[in-house]
Amino acid sequence: MIYILIAVFLILFIYFNTAEIPCPPCPVLAPTLPGAEPFFMSSDNNKAVLFIHGIPGTPAELREMAEYFKEAGYNCCGPLLPGFGIDERHLNKSRFSDWYGFLRKTYLELYHKYNEVNIIGLSMGGALTLALAEEFSFSRPPHTVVSMAAPICLNGFLGNTFVLQDGRLLFSGITARILPLIKKKQARAEVLAAEPWIGLKEYHSTRAVHSLVHNLPAVKNRLGRISVPALIMHAPGDRDVPYANSIYIYKKIKSPVKKHFPVAYPDNDPTHRHLFPINRHIKYNIFRQALAFINNPENLNSEI
Repeated sequence: MIYILIAVFLILFIYFNTAEIPCPPCPVLAPTLPGAEPFFMSSDNNKAVLFIHGIPGTPAELREMAEYFKEAGYNCCGPLLPGFGIDERHLNKSRFSDWYGFLRKTYLELYHKYNEVNIIGLSMGGALTLALAEEFSFSRPPHTVVSMAAPICLNGFLGNTFVLQDGRLLFSGITARILPLIKKKQARAEVLAAEPWIGLKEYHSTRAVHSLVHNLPAVKNRLGRISVPALIMHAPGDRDVPYANSIYIYKKIKSPVKKHFPVAYPDNDPTHRHLFPINRHIKYNIFRQALAFINNPENLNSEI
């Protein structure tokens, strides 16, 4: 009898820890967080860039990068994903399917409006960028994609490499059901000075995080569908997403034109080495590299 109870417990534990937590579709609401507004920067030409922010961030993560691209002649679209830009409780009402469905619609609108559409995503936005490329590489393909510090695996094997970013995420489903909000450790002043980030800073929205963790394996398993030119950017020593993710992504995508770019930080940088598009020391090098790739990807092909 005891063995049956243990087996039932393990089955229920595995189910509740891995299954997506049901939630109605999350509506797109106007942000209340100052600085979290979506942006659209128009230009005179027929080329566009879709910028995708991370979790629990906002379009502000990529606004300055978009301004750089706008000056280079690109129409720049930075949407705010459903659930973001209000508070942590509202973010917990959104799921990966909400974010991807919203971006899919946005991408197709841009694709039918412009001759060329590129996609740039940071962190979770990088994973969503890869997911879009997986779906559309062979039908309505983007001109290029740029993945920055994208996670496809936070705990587990990436080929022969084992990564363990945060052991708590191994139990993300159980945690999300018991503790929907977990207080965050606040960033030090020198970190905020180096990377002035706008996002939800008080709590971890564990149900939204679990939805991301739950859906990353599908993105990982479909990387071989990507055939469009791709730039994979990541910083060695990233404390939020293991650097091994970028190497795995680069090796698994089937793009004939692809580049892996290790992002170099100053030795004394106090940050997590994750939000490099807003890092005041290195952001313009990131902008230049990404713009050069999008302008002429064939000239920047490289191997690891």
